[in-house]
Amino acid sequence: MKSLLALLYFMHLKHDNPLFTVVLTTCIAGVVIFLFFSMLDLGTRAFIEPKRAQLVTPIPQDMVNRARFSEDQLAGRALFVASCASCHAADGSGGAGLTGDFKLAESKLVASLDDAHLVEFLKQGRAANHPDNFSGFSMPPKGGNPTLTDEQLLQIAQFVRALVSGAHADAHGSHDAHGEAAPGHAAPAH
Repeated sequence: MKSLLALLYFMHLKHDNPLFTVVLTTCIAGVVIFLFFSMLDLGTRAFIEPKRAQLVTPIPQDMVNRARFSEDQLAGRALFVASCASCHAADGSGGAGLTGDFKLAESKLVASLDDAHLVEFLKQGRAANHPDNFSGFSMPPKGGNPTLTDEQLLQIAQFVRALVSGAHADAHGSHDAHGEAAPGHAAPAH
């Protein structure tokens, strides 16, 4: 109050009129209170909004993939999507079309072969007339991408193996439409 009276005195305003003093004091107090709460609100929002955004924002799919797959498997996933997904779908689920209802996650072939044999299978592909090919469509060598290196094929194999290990059907006793792999030979993929 003293500072307000000093302000009125230095502004050469008559502060002896009680109504004028009350109105001016109320206006100044209102402005000060408004500024105080505005600054308080801005400070609170600056603190709370980033926290709220963290709580509300869904986890990006790439973070989920990084948690689920190793770096090589992620690289293999990208290569798989580019070279194999047109027939097998991006998630290996197959579907209507070239692979029918075959799902890579249920493949006994992938589960039974080691990495080296799986890479060899990917290199060779599977002819449409191969006795173990049930779809009638060929699987081209290297998924139709002749530029794939052995290292890239290994990454694809590791990604496909991760799909199988995540949901392998052997534990459920399901039938594998691709047959069994003979020792040292690839079982059918199509």
